[in-house]
Amino acid sequence: MQFKFLTLATAALSVSQVQASLTCDDVVSNVHQVTVVSSSTNTLAGSINIGNFFTVGPQIIANFNQIVTLVQADIVSMKGVNGKNTVFQPKEQLDICEAFRQFVVVHQQLLDTIIGKHSILAATPFTAPIAAVLRTIEAGVDTLAFGIIDLVPTCAPAATKCKNDLDSSLDKATVVYS
Repeated sequence: MQFKFLTLATAALSVSQVQASLTCDDVVSNVHQVTVVSSSTNTLAGSINIGNFFTVGPQIIANFNQIVTLVQADIVSMKGVNGKNTVFQPKEQLDICEAFRQFVVVHQQLLDTIIGKHSILAATPFTAPIAAVLRTIEAGVDTLAFGIIDLVPTCAPAATKCKNDLDSSLDKATVVYS
């Protein structure tokens, strides 16, 4: 029994050490991964038409679910640094803000595309799943944005503006699909 406790304690310590060592590059990379999937989803959504919506629609929903998964993983990784008063250098904070800004731009483009394709998707069974995943993304992105804002006091006002702009786009998309 003591061996199991020691193993568990060692594993927990290892996880906390990994979380404590999250770097600026890690945060930027994590946000970039979400940006890449959002961009890919935008390309996919842009290709949807009346002839392929039963093939492309499920792929779009799967990509949205991947965005949710990535955002949740990013939130978990940032919780390890937010609770430890991690301070990034001003240049690093600007790098994180720029990665977040790029994510917001790409994700807004995706949302605009999804809104524009509503007339095609409204005739399919994909409207409700898209609405549900949009609400989930909105909650996750808000949590992610607040985590990023906490990490970047140097550029927190700009990151807050990006968050507010993205919230507005998410609200529009959610209304269209509700």
